[in-house]
Amino acid sequence: MGRAVWLNLDDCKDIELNYYHTSDGQRLTQSQINSRYVQAKKGARQDYWCNSCGKRQAMDCSHTISQKRCKELHKTELIWDEANWSWDCRTCHEIWEGYKSGEFQNALNFVKRMKYIQRRDREGFEKRMMWVTDPIKIKEIERS
Repeated sequence: MGRAVWLNLDDCKDIELNYYHTSDGQRLTQSQINSRYVQAKKGARQDYWCNSCGKRQAMDCSHTISQKRCKELHKTELIWDEANWSWDCRTCHEIWEGYKSGEFQNALNFVKRMKYIQRRDREGFEKRMMWVTDPIKIKEIERS
């Protein structure tokens, strides 16, 4: 049988588990991220109609760059950045997240969202652009 190993927590100060970084180097817990996000949403203007289709009631606050991706990029501040949100119906939210169908390029706010990604997540932008087939929208994005 193996021996139990006891860790002195003072020796583990460099362990980065359960911390996420902002672009300016702040370390935040998930609880701190949630708190900032909730505060930002309280002061935000919520649209009644879906920003992506304009047909159905907006039920979701969809992130243009997902919360998971913001954490991977060490740009967690984008989670509570209102410019990173789109008030969408459930259907459009799911279409945006499952972009490989190509349907996401039909969103009314597609070009705006793609330009946002282009400025903040080059790799994510390139992945999405692989699925864009509309030449007019490609030109609109390239004009930026």
